Amino acid sequence: MTREEYLKLYEKYDAGLCNSEELELLHAYQDDFELLNLPWNPAMGEESVIKARSFPRIQKTRIFSILSAAAAILLLIGTGLFYFLHPAKEVKTTGMSIPHILPGGTQPTLTLSDGSVVTLDSLQNGTLAKQGNTTITSHHGQLTYEGADEKNNIVYNTINIPKGGQYALVLSDGTKVWINAASTLRFPVRFGNERIVELTGEAYFEVAQQPAHPFKVITGHKMNIDVLGTHFNVNAYVNEPKGIVSLMEGSVKVSDAQHTCILKPGQQAWADNDLRVADEMDEEQVLAWKNGQFQFANTSLEQVLRQLERWYNIEVSYNQLPAKHFYGTIPRNVELAQVLNMLTVTGGVTFSMEGHKLTVTNGK
Repeated sequence: MTREEYLKLYEKYDAGLCNSEELELLHAYQDDFELLNLPWNPAMGEESVIKARSFPRIQKTRIFSILSAAAAILLLIGTGLFYFLHPAKEVKTTGMSIPHILPGGTQPTLTLSDGSVVTLDSLQNGTLAKQGNTTITSHHGQLTYEGADEKNNIVYNTINIPKGGQYALVLSDGTKVWINAASTLRFPVRFGNERIVELTGEAYFEVAQQPAHPFKVITGHKMNIDVLGTHFNVNAYVNEPKGIVSLMEGSVKVSDAQHTCILKPGQQAWADNDLRVADEMDEEQVLAWKNGQFQFANTSLEQVLRQLERWYNIEVSYNQLPAKHFYGTIPRNVELAQVLNMLTVTGGVTFSMEGHKLTVTNGK
């Protein structure tokens, strides 16, 4: 490839017009010179000029398909991916256009103790309701419960976060909770002698320290978490094969019907048919959802699709998926089509969309 051919190809890439073969060719050149440490090809032109002009941006956008006996791995480096640097375009995968689907669109709701339902708007501020002596206020996407103690009259509220939503909550004891999409948290308006909440889905907790009143989370995976004051994440979606508790700070006791374990910071507990402890975890990956990202690390295609289903409020349908696993980071504020485009680049899978139903088929 001559210098002129290379620059012409790069300009085409920069305009978003490269086909998959041209992208592979462009990435292969960088792989040769930067990853494999091969000598610079003089036909490319002056090394410092070419690298300064194009390589830093390609470094952010490079997509690799690494094949192994078990899986094809997509590596997305950084958050400045090519598809996010340009205006959204209609993506065509199997001859059908993928509509412009953004995350969100449906609002979380709060069910009060009397059964009435309040729609939560992330922009609303002020008092939403009163429950006994407790005042519920909203401030830019966060609920706060404040008021006098009512231990003799414990009533419950339930916050429901739909697909595509996310919300934060400060409980009456000062505990902070961030709740992920497609999740539900049931909690007392004011805690009594015990602090017990019930979670379906995923949430991150920063529990206020009250040694005389342990804090307990009951999940749909028949997994209970007991804490005093600590920071931890609970993933307990009913459509995930296992519940996962990830501890960032402090200490928690995790138990199921037969087993109990004590976690230290940096450990995870997995609950499926058994209760197991992993001594290492990727905290950045665990909390990616809270920080506005998808982050994949050896994540199966099936797991990726479940995350997309929850965040983009879609229904995913497939018969059989290829054994692919993915690594990378993607902002959660982009259109669905942009994410699917990146998954398609690896080959082996194609997508079609009708309404909000996404059909996934093995690629040719």
